[in-house]
Amino acid sequence: QGLRLQTLPLCTFMHIDGYHLLFNMMTLFFFGRQLEHVLGLGRFLIFYLTSGTVAAAVQVGALGRQEPYVKVLGASGGAYALVAYTTCFMPHQTVLLYMVIPVPMWLLMAGLLAADIFWMRPGEGHQGHLAGAGCGAAY
Repeated sequence: QGLRLQTLPLCTFMHIDGYHLLFNMMTLFFFGRQLEHVLGLGRFLIFYLTSGTVAAAVQVGALGRQEPYVKVLGASGGAYALVAYTTCFMPHQTVLLYMVIPVPMWLLMAGLLAADIFWMRPGEGHQGHLAGAGCGAAY
C-alpha cells in the first residue's frame, strides 16, 4: 500500500476509547484555552495540528520497523505539546492533578515524561507522546 502521509494529520482526531478521548479533551480544554489566548487562534491551530502530526509521524517511524502495517491514533501528541509549551513558559503555575492535588507544571510534565520513558510497552504511543512534548518545548 505504501506510505499514506495524508492520513497523519487525521490521526490527531482519533481515539482508542472513551478514556483516551476524555483525557485528551480535558487537556485540550484546560491548556488549549490558555494557549489560544496567548498565541491567537491561527497560530494555536498550526501549533496543535503540526505537533500532533509530527508526533504521529514519529510513532509510525518507531513502530514501522516492527510492524508492516502501523495503526496510529490519538490526539495525545498534540496534548503533550500543549502541556510542554505551558510548562516552558509557566513552570511554576499550579494545576490540580486529578482535579484534587495541587502540583506545579514542571512536576506534572516531569511525571508524564517519566511515565512514558520508564513504562514504554511495544505498540503503545509513548514515542508519539515524547515527540509531542518535544514539539511543545521547541515551539
